[in-house]
Amino acid sequence: MDPADEFTTKTGATVYIVVDEDQATIGAYDQNGDPIGEFEFAPQDDGQNEWHHLTSMFLEEQPQYQGQGIGEEMLRRFRDEMGTVITADENTGQKSNLGSHLTGTGVGFVARMREKKLIAPAESDHVDRPDDGEW
Repeated sequence: MDPADEFTTKTGATVYIVVDEDQATIGAYDQNGDPIGEFEFAPQDDGQNEWHHLTSMFLEEQPQYQGQGIGEEMLRRFRDEMGTVITADENTGQKSNLGSHLTGTGVGFVARMREKKLIAPAESDHVDRPDDGEW
């Protein structure tokens, strides 16, 4: 694994976070290279702006890594490496037209990441969106 991909969890464990630009995914792996989880994104383009919509979050492969800041760091690295804005579904209980919907801990996670400005505000938040894509 590439040392540039290293991330230290809240408990001091080293994991590796790897962006796959071609597949619009980001994965987390333990020191043995075994998967911890993966986020998938759907590239979006409305003719004026491009962004990535979070369609799948899975970090339950190794439960001991939950709550360690890995998911937040995955979003941060994906946003920064891809130079993109990240959007996510609202908690409507219904699948979106992109096939994604929030379940389980994903609801609270997305809300916290919106507060930290790693995920764009939901459309229902009625927030004026700046032209430069910064929140």
